[in-house]
Amino acid sequence: MRSFFIAFFALAACSNNNNGGGGNDSGTGSSDSGTMDEPMEDPDTGPPPCVYPAGPYGYVLGSTVSPGISWQGYAPNDTTGTVTTLKMSDLYDCDGRFGINAILLDEAALWCGPCQQEAMALPGYLSGGWDADGVKVASLVVQDLQQKPATTANALTWRNQFKLNMIWVAADPAWIFSHEGTNGLPMNVLIDPRTMKITKILEGFGGQDPAVDALAKKNKTN
Repeated sequence: MRSFFIAFFALAACSNNNNGGGGNDSGTGSSDSGTMDEPMEDPDTGPPPCVYPAGPYGYVLGSTVSPGISWQGYAPNDTTGTVTTLKMSDLYDCDGRFGINAILLDEAALWCGPCQQEAMALPGYLSGGWDADGVKVASLVVQDLQQKPATTANALTWRNQFKLNMIWVAADPAWIFSHEGTNGLPMNVLIDPRTMKITKILEGFGGQDPAVDALAKKNKTN
C-alpha cells in the first residue's frame, strides 16, 4: 500500500510518495518506429488531416505523449452531467486549424490544498488571456479525499466546487504522469499541440506559469 505525505517544495505543493510510477514507464514506451508521409493538400477539400506524431511515446519531459491515452469525465460547457471520453488525440492540432496553441493537463487531488488554490485561479487565467490564446486545459483528478484513486463522481464534485465548466474535468485514477518517488500536486503537464511533446512538468502551485503563455503565443503567431 502506498504511503502518502505532504512535503514542501520551493513552490507550495501537495506531495505523494509513489513507488509504482502510476502506470508510467521509463519515458520511452513502445510503438511502431515507422514514419508516415504527409498527404498532399487538395485545393477542393482544404488542408490534409493531421497525422499524429509517431512514437516512441513516454510520460517524461521531452517525450511525445501517446494518442491512446484517454480519460472519463465531463466536456467543456456540458450541462447534462453525461460522462464522456477525452482522448489525447482529440487535442492534437498540427497547424492550428482548431485554435489549440497549448495543452495544459492539471493533475490534482480532492485532499490537496494547493490544488484547490489552483482550481480557484483557473477561471481567471482562462478569461484573462488563456482562452483567447488557445490554451486548452484539462483538470485531471487523481485521488479522492481519502487518497484513493479518483472516480468520475469525484471529478464532477471538483468541477462543480470550483466552477470549472469551461474546461475538461476528468478522473485519472492511474495518475498517468506520476513518477517513482515523491510526486508534488498539483502537477501541471504542458504539451505542445503541434508536436505532442511534453515541454514542461511543474509540481506545486506558485501562481500563473509564464511558460504556458509563452508556448501559446509562439504557436499563435507561427
